[in-house]
Amino acid sequence: MAASVSSRFLVLLKEFSSFRKISWPSAATTYHRQSRFLCHAAKEDGPLTLASLELGNKPRRSGKSKAIKLEGSFVTEMGEGKVRAATNYKTKLVKEKKPAEIVSHLFSAKSFEELGLPDSLLDSLEREGFNVPTDVQSAAVPAIIKGHDAVIQSYTGSGKTLAYLLPILSEIGPLAGKSKSSNGESDKRAEIQAMIVAPSRELGMQIVREVEKLLGPNHRRMVQQLVGGANRMRQEEALKKNKPAIVVGTPGRIAEISKGGKLHTHGCRFLVLDEVDELLSFNFREDIHRIIEHVGRRSGAGPKGEADERANRQTILVSATVPFSVIRAAKSWSYEPVLVQANKVTPLDTVQASAPAISLTPTTSEANVQIQTTIQSLPPALKHYYCISKHQHKVDALRRCVHALEAQSVIAFMNHSKQLKDVVYKLEARGMSSAELHGDLGKLGRSTVLKKFKNGEVRVLVTNELSARGLDVAECDLVVNLELPTDAVHYAHRAGRTGRLGRKGTVVTVCEESQVFIVKKMEKQLGLPFLYCEFVDGELVVTDEDKAIIKSSCSCHGLSHTVTQLEMMRRWRNAKALKFVQHRFLETGTLGSTLFYSPYVFLSCCERAFSGLSSDSNLSYKDRLRSGLVDIKADDAVELFQSMIWSRPVPTVIEFNRLFSGVAKTKQYDLVLGLCKQMELQGVACGLYTLNIIINCLCRRRKLGFAFSVVGKILKLGFEPSVITFSTLINGLCLEGRVAEAVELVDRMVEMELSPNLITLSTLINGLCLKGKVSEAMDLIDRMVENDYQPNEVTYGPVLHRMCKSGKTSMALGLLREMEGRKMKLGATSYNIIIDGFCKDGNNDDALNLFIEMETKGIKADVISYTTLIGGLCSVGRWNDGARLFSDMITRQITPNVVTFSALIDVFVKEGKLAEAKEYFNEMITNGVAPNTITYNSLIDGFCKENRIDEANQMLELMVSNGCDPNTVTFSILINGYCKAKRVDDGFEIFRKMSARGVVADTVTYNTLVQGFCQSGKLNAAKQIFQEMVSRRVPPSIVTFGVLLDGLCDNGELELAIEILGKMEESKMDLGICIFSIIIHGMFNASQVDDALDLFYSLPLRGVKPDAKAYNIMISGLCRKGLMSEADTLLREMKEEGYAPDSRTYNTLIRAHLRGSDVVTSAKLIEEMKSCGFCADAFTIKDGYG
Repeated sequence: MAASVSSRFLVLLKEFSSFRKISWPSAATTYHRQSRFLCHAAKEDGPLTLASLELGNKPRRSGKSKAIKLEGSFVTEMGEGKVRAATNYKTKLVKEKKPAEIVSHLFSAKSFEELGLPDSLLDSLEREGFNVPTDVQSAAVPAIIKGHDAVIQSYTGSGKTLAYLLPILSEIGPLAGKSKSSNGESDKRAEIQAMIVAPSRELGMQIVREVEKLLGPNHRRMVQQLVGGANRMRQEEALKKNKPAIVVGTPGRIAEISKGGKLHTHGCRFLVLDEVDELLSFNFREDIHRIIEHVGRRSGAGPKGEADERANRQTILVSATVPFSVIRAAKSWSYEPVLVQANKVTPLDTVQASAPAISLTPTTSEANVQIQTTIQSLPPALKHYYCISKHQHKVDALRRCVHALEAQSVIAFMNHSKQLKDVVYKLEARGMSSAELHGDLGKLGRSTVLKKFKNGEVRVLVTNELSARGLDVAECDLVVNLELPTDAVHYAHRAGRTGRLGRKGTVVTVCEESQVFIVKKMEKQLGLPFLYCEFVDGELVVTDEDKAIIKSSCSCHGLSHTVTQLEMMRRWRNAKALKFVQHRFLETGTLGSTLFYSPYVFLSCCERAFSGLSSDSNLSYKDRLRSGLVDIKADDAVELFQSMIWSRPVPTVIEFNRLFSGVAKTKQYDLVLGLCKQMELQGVACGLYTLNIIINCLCRRRKLGFAFSVVGKILKLGFEPSVITFSTLINGLCLEGRVAEAVELVDRMVEMELSPNLITLSTLINGLCLKGKVSEAMDLIDRMVENDYQPNEVTYGPVLHRMCKSGKTSMALGLLREMEGRKMKLGATSYNIIIDGFCKDGNNDDALNLFIEMETKGIKADVISYTTLIGGLCSVGRWNDGARLFSDMITRQITPNVVTFSALIDVFVKEGKLAEAKEYFNEMITNGVAPNTITYNSLIDGFCKENRIDEANQMLELMVSNGCDPNTVTFSILINGYCKAKRVDDGFEIFRKMSARGVVADTVTYNTLVQGFCQSGKLNAAKQIFQEMVSRRVPPSIVTFGVLLDGLCDNGELELAIEILGKMEESKMDLGICIFSIIIHGMFNASQVDDALDLFYSLPLRGVKPDAKAYNIMISGLCRKGLMSEADTLLREMKEEGYAPDSRTYNTLIRAHLRGSDVVTSAKLIEEMKSCGFCADAFTIKDGYG
């Protein structure tokens, strides 16, 4: 029954977009045999791989004496050791590979001469300083030269690149032996002989540079890079012009050029997949499949529907780890491959690697296989440490670690690229040179960063998993994990960036206290000591107590021995206490997690348990589950999970589901996924409800690919997807905006005779509204009513919200009346949506009337109702009405929230009533409502507007002391206040404090400082701030340049201002008239009247139209220089352009004419000014009487 259900489900979903990449003709019929759905919940790797889907090529092979007849004009004859492929056009001889012959070899070769390499290649090695081969090179080079397909596995930094490059270069290219290089060179020169595939651009270019070094400057064109991010047309031109023998590239670009018909690899003799375990990920599936199909294979060699006979291609797979997927891929893509390790060559068929069971997370047997290869991938001369730090202090821990170890070349790893920039800013603010490296950087940016890092210009390279593979910086002496890797395999790849080629290296993992058990888990899996360390007085310190714990935890055979060690450390003499601790641990496992922490945590837990205090940790896990898990914290969840794991008998999956469900309600989705993984590793199998929780968490984390993989696990376990399963997937699709696929999945659901419930359809309606498809959502509601569904307030909520958001509040009110007509039970939520819409439209009276109507109908207003209405009234200055509503709210015992108080405080500050705002702030504190950043920002802004800067600074200190972190807006407001008070130096000190706290300044902050320094005459300081702004990659705006240019012109540096203007025009910035007006004004001040006139009359040619302000500046400048005729001409032009002169323009001209004794013109201008409604100012009257 389970099998039929699984097949039926796959057939129904065969056209669904999330599954279209799978080969469906075979998936529906042979699902349980060859289609595997894997989901590693804590990994970023794709859930499906080539090997797991068995999409690798398995060519049919024939014995030496057998002959196969093929249809068409191709005839294949297999004889003694040769295969003759005859066509109508040409005949080509291809050697047949012999079975692998593993002979004993002196693996520890003392020189490259012993490996049988050509003399020319030996000369190149000697020129580059390579004298002695490494162990893996000694083993791999002879095996590959003999023609064996190989899987090379060795720890990172052991010389695997040269291990496959040397035998390839000994066979092809100018460094090959004379007999080899001359044989068939003329007819094969146009063909690519070797294809090397790497997962990243950095690794690909690194391989290219290694090949170029060996080939020498005269033969560099023999190798061509085809990496992504480079110019594709130039790559194609280089292929056509240079006709390279070796191509190195990334899968996407190679497949792209191959599809265009510009890359011919059917005659390729060598195929190398470097970092093959990464290339097997889901992201590269289609590209690798195409490469495997085309490299070394000739089209038309077999009948339709059958695999063609393999060409003379030698396949080499390279990686630091060799999990089961790599072994299976090697057996599928290669012919009798061998496994090459340091001092060891073994036929791959003899390697025992059982297929992993289909599971959400790796099973114990699969994990053991992966860990075995992971341990071998680690460099031998590494030291592993870990330290505990809070999340907000991790960057400071990194800085202290670098100083303590005196590391000069450091790689810091994080899991997400969005956080890299913040870490770099914080390090730079503390004077430590650093840079970020991630996939979003362009090719030039990434190569520049790597070059600076290798040259020592950058001390700390902050990166994500991108650089964990293939990045070769031999001088790297420290690797820091600022965020934990997803598993031990990823830890090994990160750690492999240091300790390369036998050098010493250090790996430090910075974790939070709740994550220590994960570090201990990796320590146990890798079988390596992870020493707990602290950074004291600029040194790395490992305490004796922690050494004892590590030693005892590795050697003890029971709990009593561990407790005895702790007793010796802390000199506990209370035997009753120890007995109580052991009893509690064995019974419920309450203190189980403390063994993973420092002794201080363990002892504090023991003291708390023995004291008999009634805390949650003294309850059994069953009591804690019964008491509820509302708003459970991460630390408490981990502690409860550990107590459940250590309890005997082990709790059922239903009890674990209660914990997972409670944690998921607090939106700690990553924690849920990690706990589910740990539960499976402890041998507790997931049920359908558990898998539905996992799907929900993955959908919330926007990882739909993983979520659909869990559906595959549900089918494999024999479960049938429920309505909840489909509803969760539909919700995930709607959250990502893939509403069309969600609708299609509902149709599939109906075809499976599963009726969508109200939650499913309400979710779909929400998705349609998020995409702005309100009419389609209403049609779906009408169909729901026709099919006897009863839509509720939740169903209509998204439609009402979308209508109000798009300014159609009256239409939303009509829909509300329709809902009332259907006698639907309504709460305050629907009314709150309409009230919020009226407030945003400025119809506050309608909002107030609806609020009163809601009260009349017996629907109690909640805190959101009051907050929305108070905010709307206050935004239009009706703060008295807002205050009355607030009093009514208190009278009805509805506790205001922080949004309510913040709205009132903000409006009072804007009205200039700071005293009333402070009263509400004090009342807020009295009611136990914690102010947020917006609240403090409003008060600080109010103090700054009244020039009470010291009180604003005190409010900032109060904000920090209450645990509320100031943001960029907070500091910008305070800096602006100092600058307006002409205390720009104090503002600059606030700016430095801002940087020290790790808060990144924005464009507004820098604009304020630049303007403040310019106005105070400190032009050099303004220039330095501007340079710092550019160096920190904060983009200057037009306002920034305007402020700087104005300061330069006012301080007599007109030439520099003109130079900056020229650079702005060269960069094709969208310059407005304001920028040119500043320069024109500066030219008049510098008496460069002709230049000002030239610049003004060239504005139309620059695509800029003068405005009234520009005309006023020109007229004022001409009048000051006594050029009255030009000023009168500009006045006429100004009127012709449609700009009306203002009072300032007339007064300036009248005074200038009066000073020139031109009374007639002055009188005309006075009459014209009066007709426009303007009057003469005091200076004009004074000049007239004078």
